[in-house]
Amino acid sequence: MPESPFSLRYLWTWDHSTNWMLDDPGVINFGWKNRYLKRAETFIKDYQRLIEHCQSLGINGIAIWGFLREDHGGIDAAREIVDYANERGVGVFPGVGTGSYGGFFYEGEHRYNTAAWLNLHPELRALGAEGALDVDGAEPMERICPAKSENVRWLKEGIRWLFDTFDIPGVNLENGDLSVSHTPEAKAARAALESDEPDHYKDQLLSYQPVLEEIRELLDEKTVTYATYTGFLPQKAKPTGGMAAMSPEPPLFTTRLPEKAIAQWTLTEMIRKDPLPLTAWLDDGEPEEVYENPNWPRDLRPPTKRSAGVLQQGSQYLNEPARYDMIVSQIKEGCLRAHRAGMESMCIIGEVTSRHIPWALNYLAFSHFTRFPTDSLRAFARKTLAGEVGGEDRAVRFVEILAGAHDELTGDKDRHDVALLAKQARRDIAAGRNVEQSRYWLWLEAMAEGRVERFTSSFF
Repeated sequence: MPESPFSLRYLWTWDHSTNWMLDDPGVINFGWKNRYLKRAETFIKDYQRLIEHCQSLGINGIAIWGFLREDHGGIDAAREIVDYANERGVGVFPGVGTGSYGGFFYEGEHRYNTAAWLNLHPELRALGAEGALDVDGAEPMERICPAKSENVRWLKEGIRWLFDTFDIPGVNLENGDLSVSHTPEAKAARAALESDEPDHYKDQLLSYQPVLEEIRELLDEKTVTYATYTGFLPQKAKPTGGMAAMSPEPPLFTTRLPEKAIAQWTLTEMIRKDPLPLTAWLDDGEPEEVYENPNWPRDLRPPTKRSAGVLQQGSQYLNEPARYDMIVSQIKEGCLRAHRAGMESMCIIGEVTSRHIPWALNYLAFSHFTRFPTDSLRAFARKTLAGEVGGEDRAVRFVEILAGAHDELTGDKDRHDVALLAKQARRDIAAGRNVEQSRYWLWLEAMAEGRVERFTSSFF
């Protein structure tokens, strides 16, 4: 495959809702911070299948939240997945919670699990705004205060333990969304920063800094991304732009954290609210309309030296587009804009099996547009989709019909052509050949005929 302008092309996952093995009674497809309800062996099988798919598409990384849990085998199971991935050129990036989200060992009685640590040292918890234990609903939130010296030591020890224990290329850091600790120590630490930026950015700096400083000498060879939870559109502290915006000036973490670490910016609300129709991409890989977007002006670049972009479209965290939707236009736009903004890494959610055709197309689009971000949809068909649907000519016809159906422009010729191709697919299946490509054509026929609502079909 040609060299990609994005050095890291990764999929972000929670273990509990990464479903590539579909016959486990514990399968769930919603929520976050869930318990792991599947069989322990399914954890390994889910990720082995995902790793194999990444290998086939040149996607070189998977972030795994819930990487370490007693319920699915702890250290031994995690090592098995890491070894399997390393053998196939796919990097596993454990999710590490530097405030909440389980610490280094997501769930279980382990020194580097947040809950276990706070059970031993309850005085090290973060406090809510009213001076009470921070809460998530009615339950205490297991979150450490980033300004307490004992927690700083724990974070430094934990990241060393993780890299010493696993042969991993890096980690994906999060501190707990836009959380803020209100302990006296945290208030004093934020005041000492002498910055007018939102407090949640200050807590990110306090939370990420010990970890990144501890492994500063490893950052030449290890890839460490840290979540900002927002985009980089400059606005006021509580902007109308929502996740698209950061504070008016670049937060302190952009200059005080080691510059070799990679800021993971949320592009979810930076790309167009109304994605371009697929027909707009058919022949033009960079239509002017893509820059008609107040949340991402044409020349706006992130303020960090190294930056990754993450799209949450097609996940359970959004209602539109939702977990099972096809998001080819959003992936194309995100990759193009990130490339033009000088970002070096891109990420989408990777939990839904490619047996689901809309997501098979999403993964193919991500693989292609992280390598060729300025390509048109027809170029995507010729270079990448052709191997899945029976050759270049068929692939081009596929995206033409797909774009028409997606944009509600399906004509009689499209219906006629896709009916013939689907008829051939049925013959192929009956003869035991071309089964994989036939799935695409049968799905496309259903979409073009309006037999399946929108592009969320579970049609296999």
